[in-house]
Amino acid sequence: MMVTGVSYLIVQGPAFAWATKGPSPGQESLERGFALAGFIVATLCFIAYSIYQVYNTRAQSKRKEFARQQYLMQQVLARLAKRIDAVPKMTTEDAARSALTKWRVCAI
Repeated sequence: MMVTGVSYLIVQGPAFAWATKGPSPGQESLERGFALAGFIVATLCFIAYSIYQVYNTRAQSKRKEFARQQYLMQQVLARLAKRIDAVPKMTTEDAARSALTKWRVCAI
């Protein structure tokens, strides 16, 4: 916001200074240089602002994609955790019976 005021002050600063003294014959030619400098500064500020807007959009897209990936990863892990919790827990005796049953089936 303050940078925008610089281009205004470049043009108006000399005009305010010379306005108190009254008009002089060479005043217009001196103000032209300041007007040109104000125009150049305003143009450079506009170009810089445009570049910033393009960069900011790309950065926003990257942040959005990263957030989407994080959300998907959390959802996958949450569903995986629910499935793991749904599997019945085997005790040591259950594991031994299961292994013994498989061994008997293979032996027959």
